[in-house]
Amino acid sequence: VACCASLLVIAYYMLLPQRAGGACGLSESAVFWLLYTLVGSRTNGAFRDYFAAPVRPGDRCKCGPMEDVFLLDCALAVHEPELWARLHALGCHLAWVFCGAFAQLFAQYLPTGSLFRFWDILLAESTNP
Repeated sequence: VACCASLLVIAYYMLLPQRAGGACGLSESAVFWLLYTLVGSRTNGAFRDYFAAPVRPGDRCKCGPMEDVFLLDCALAVHEPELWARLHALGCHLAWVFCGAFAQLFAQYLPTGSLFRFWDILLAESTNP
């Protein structure tokens, strides 16, 4: 697992208190084990491609966020060709916005309440094979 700024941002948001009283946040060890399960565990590892380091030096690193940006670009080209053509004519690369959003699982891109609801769905779905 490659330690990166995106994991730190995700851990920060997981440590935030989720109730007005402020006593309901996850502990540091709970956040560590949750991230480990999502990134490095053999039983789940749903986000291994997002945060994994290459196995050997010189190997091609499968970068999950960039692959998803490519899929988003393809989806725009197929379903919204006018918008896709306009963005490309302006020289706007989707990676400028969406690579960071995908790598941080939309932390810093969504309001905190919406982020936690999104993560509930995303993490629940990560357990489905």
